[in-house]
Amino acid sequence: MNLAQLEVALAAYIDNEIVPAMVDASPLKKIGIAAVIAQAKSSGFIDRYFKQMSANPVFNALGIISADGKIGDVNAICDSLKTALKSTGDIIIPFIDIKINADDIDVLRKYLTETGRPSRLSSSVIGQEGIGNG
Repeated sequence: MNLAQLEVALAAYIDNEIVPAMVDASPLKKIGIAAVIAQAKSSGFIDRYFKQMSANPVFNALGIISADGKIGDVNAICDSLKTALKSTGDIIIPFIDIKINADDIDVLRKYLTETGRPSRLSSSVIGQEGIGNG
């Protein structure tokens, strides 16, 4: 997987999983998130961020991303993320109040490894299982 493929997969994941899960978010918040995502895509922010990561010898040594911008073993990276989330607990993304747990990594893995759009998760609220909002 290269950086362009990663950017497409992450954008699809955000568009198809994160934003729709914000069922209780105000319209203004949804517009704000959509604007931030669009700006990140069009400005090349994601590409620049991952290029900086590819220059970092720690990420290279861990096999996450190589110096030439190739993403490491996606399944191994997702397995590590799941293990970390199971031991440290869910991640709550500030401002949008989305909770991501270990099970959500499997959905992200589908976006990273499969062609086409995987089926969407059902949304839930913080304090319950899965991606959700509060």
